[in-house]
Amino acid sequence: MWVQPLDLPNGMQTKTFASPVKFYGKTPEIRLRPPGLGEHNAELLKKSEIEA
Repeated sequence: MWVQPLDLPNGMQTKTFASPVKFYGKTPEIRLRPPGLGEHNAELLKKSEIEA
């Protein structure tokens, strides 16, 4: 199935497109949720040496 349910960081559920590639006749499931808005900002700013 190309469209799969996906849980968002805020607890809501949406639908997203899955991989069109099949392995052994099965579409791989979505293993990780997408990051929340700004979830990784501090980490990225620290790596780029910019103060938040």
